[in-house]
Amino acid sequence: MTHFMPNQTDLEQTFAILGSSEQMVLRLRTGLVDGHRHTLREVSAFLGTTRAIARSLEWQSWQKLQIHAQQNETASESVHYLLERCRIRKARTTN
Repeated sequence: MTHFMPNQTDLEQTFAILGSSEQMVLRLRTGLVDGHRHTLREVSAFLGTTRAIARSLEWQSWQKLQIHAQQNETASESVHYLLERCRIRKARTTN
């Protein structure tokens, strides 16, 4: 994984692609809220939902970012940054 860290403006523009729940799931799962990568259990408790719904939101957000990056040659580096962080997280959560 690259050590690139996008600036806050780029990250916010990237998150604008997602719905508010999707944003929160990704922010928590990637550690962008407090530097700690939260578990699905922690995310679901924060959102007041089930782990299955939190997992679904994570997947939806990952798909939206991936599609955005594929459709936009000029997609900001922050999209690729988040996709990379999601891939690492997906690899850890795959059974």
